[in-house]
Amino acid sequence: MPQLPTVNILFENPDWLPPLTTALSKAGFSNVNLVQLSNGLIESLSEPPQGIWINRISPSSHTRGNEYT
Repeated sequence: MPQLPTVNILFENPDWLPPLTTALSKAGFSNVNLVQLSNGLIESLSEPPQGIWINRISPSSHTRGNEYT
């Protein structure tokens, strides 16, 4: 079976990750890269990691103290 790509997950609320990471694991995705954006910063000068990108950032993130996300 071919190696599945890395899944990169942008997130601000870690409480929302377990159902997603569990489902990805069951589907055979063993490489998951968590990218927390609570402070609103991401490295923009280098090429992003290869793979699938999933956005788990809510428009209501500012209501949980993550106003810069």
